[in-house]
Amino acid sequence: LISIVSMLAPTLEMKIKFAFEIFDVDGNGTIDKEELTQIISAVELLQGKALNERVDKILSLADSDGNGELDYDEFAVLCRRY
Repeated sequence: LISIVSMLAPTLEMKIKFAFEIFDVDGNGTIDKEELTQIISAVELLQGKALNERVDKILSLADSDGNGELDYDEFAVLCRRY
């Protein structure tokens, strides 16, 4: 998957946009806690309490408006920062 993303999205901004579109499973323009949990579970192979703690930490760092979801701008800042 990383190789495909690198070929299809050569710049960082294109990679961020591509990842956001993949992670926003329902296509509503935000990544909610459930979608973020699925992503982190698949990528980091976490479960249970460790998974919930990681998701909560990411949301606390990135969800600047406190609505419990990451919009594109919040996601992009998170990607650039970490």
